[in-house]
Amino acid sequence: MELSVHESDVFRYLLGDVEEVFGATKLFEKVKYTRDRKIKAEPDVDDTFFSILKFKSGALGQWSVSEAGHGPLWPPFWSGLRIYGSKGLIDQREGLILDVLTDITDDELIRMPPEERIRKTEKRISSREIVENYYKSLDERTKARFFPWGMERGGGGEEWMLYDFYNAITKEEKPELDALEGLKAAALSYAVVESSYINRPVRVKDVEDGVVDGYQREIDEKLGLT
Repeated sequence: MELSVHESDVFRYLLGDVEEVFGATKLFEKVKYTRDRKIKAEPDVDDTFFSILKFKSGALGQWSVSEAGHGPLWPPFWSGLRIYGSKGLIDQREGLILDVLTDITDDELIRMPPEERIRKTEKRISSREIVENYYKSLDERTKARFFPWGMERGGGGEEWMLYDFYNAITKEEKPELDALEGLKAAALSYAVVESSYINRPVRVKDVEDGVVDGYQREIDEKLGLT
């Protein structure tokens, strides 16, 4: 469950279901310490994974996470999400970056200062601008749904999740993400591990259904779930 199940949920929410995964996992740091070196641990589970995702839509994704890296404290192993399209990209931190058609030659662009080259070839809309523009486009009813109780736009999602959970209980409504969606997100994360275990691509649906369970089987046996 530590293998970025929240990110796998985001992938599915934005891009749809993943059909197939090829993954590789490894334990790089066999001895770990806290930064003050006062606590030592010897983990026996992988701390890094790399994977290729084949979405049912035809999109391809590259997904990697590591807790073994050294250097800056932030971001320690989560450098963000980027979605590339035919006209530009969406970056989790930088926002929307669109291509700008130009008749300037490549040689001319290479000789330009970086700031000028960016200005002539890109159109940028910051993440904050995207959120603000989205907020302005909503009617009052939709605003009340997505930003209830005075929640600030662009803030963390924890408040909204609690509000959604509250509504599911008090109003007996289906939550935005139910147990089945949680299972599918977990299956995507586990597919990376199962693929590494047998060293070949696996279908996410097979992991979800328990057809592919080489890595998980030992855990289930120890928990008496078989």
